[in-house]
Amino acid sequence: MVEGGLRAMRNGGVYDQVGFGFHRYSTDPAWRVPHFEKMLYDQALLCIAYVDAWRATGDDFFRRTAQEVCAYVLRDMTSPEGGFYTAEDADSEGEEGKFYVWTRAQIEEALSLEELAEFNAVYKIDGQGEVILHRVPSQTAEPGRAEKALFALRQARPRPSRDDKVLTDWNGLMIAALARAGAAFEEPTLTAAASRAARFILQRVTGTSGRLLHRFRDGEAAINAFADDYLFLSWGLVELYEATFDVGHLREAIRCVDESLELFWDADEGGFFQTARDAPGVPVGRVKPTMDGVIPSANSAGVLVLTKLAEITGSEKYRERAGSIIRLFPAEAEANPVSFAFFLSALDLFLGPSFQVVVAGGTEDPQTQSMITELRRRYLPNLSVVFRSLEPGAEITRIAPFTASQGLVNDKATAYVCTGWACELPTNDPAVMLERLGSA
Repeated sequence: MVEGGLRAMRNGGVYDQVGFGFHRYSTDPAWRVPHFEKMLYDQALLCIAYVDAWRATGDDFFRRTAQEVCAYVLRDMTSPEGGFYTAEDADSEGEEGKFYVWTRAQIEEALSLEELAEFNAVYKIDGQGEVILHRVPSQTAEPGRAEKALFALRQARPRPSRDDKVLTDWNGLMIAALARAGAAFEEPTLTAAASRAARFILQRVTGTSGRLLHRFRDGEAAINAFADDYLFLSWGLVELYEATFDVGHLREAIRCVDESLELFWDADEGGFFQTARDAPGVPVGRVKPTMDGVIPSANSAGVLVLTKLAEITGSEKYRERAGSIIRLFPAEAEANPVSFAFFLSALDLFLGPSFQVVVAGGTEDPQTQSMITELRRRYLPNLSVVFRSLEPGAEITRIAPFTASQGLVNDKATAYVCTGWACELPTNDPAVMLERLGSA
């Protein structure tokens, strides 16, 4: 089901076949006629889905799609400071979709005979009127000269307007997506873009006290952050830590989560309110979201982030908080799982079995990198990875004290495979490490 759905979306009209990225939704049962708006959160969450599909199947079609989405965001949705814009409109020149549609005459004029032959093998064009490009359903060809030629021609058209706000919560989702893609595909440009966006949010989308704000536009940051701003950004920072092993990202994730617990946590019944305790009008009208819509709810993200931090740091307080959120979720989550999909994914991590792998070794050591690469390229959704550097007094040993005794064995890079922070015998062999994770 997953493979079929992801293939159909990439090949359908809901995908921008020339410039990449997903439109907001389809308006017809065949998924050929989209509402042409493009939202940042769709790019982020679908990118993650395609990355994980590649990890699970090894099918290069999914990897290319994730890379295309990232390329679109970095090209058209990234501010000069490194934050990510909110959306691109559906309309241009007063018409929805005018920027994206073609006629057969325009296509034939733009392409050489050779390019047109390539195009006709991949795309289905019905009639002579305006068409929305969609590919033959089983098509897996990589975009080639025809798409590049059409893209160059389309660049001369008046573009749809762009919503150039930078929103903290949606940026957190995109940071998570770029970090995961960069790690899986070994593309440092993607993790660098995620790191740059994270720095921008933490440095510029904050108040004078360092408290997160919700939005940035035209040099001004404003509106105190909501729970999903903190928790989505924390998720992005955790993904960045696992993609780079820069302990600074982990430190900031912990700071954001601890601040979210201070500002949004319900001390009586557990869970995160959407608005902070000091927001105007509190406690009147204070809500505690649980249902996942087009983006996850703050509490679904809270279960994931708190559980991940518990797995990485060994801190039981985070796991206890995650457990108290789970008890809040209604029976409807079982009856209507589609509306709680992100929560159920986080619940799967919480219930386990889950694994922690501590890799001890030199930063530049090829054997260390081999172990890390093997972990990153596989679909292991309930895995958390910690890097134990060899520097005396390494900061990770203070954040995750259980790693303090996990050093080299036989003077070689060493992997410790743990569950519930109880670890098996260390190994220098990546194959043994993967076998213990059930992914040999």
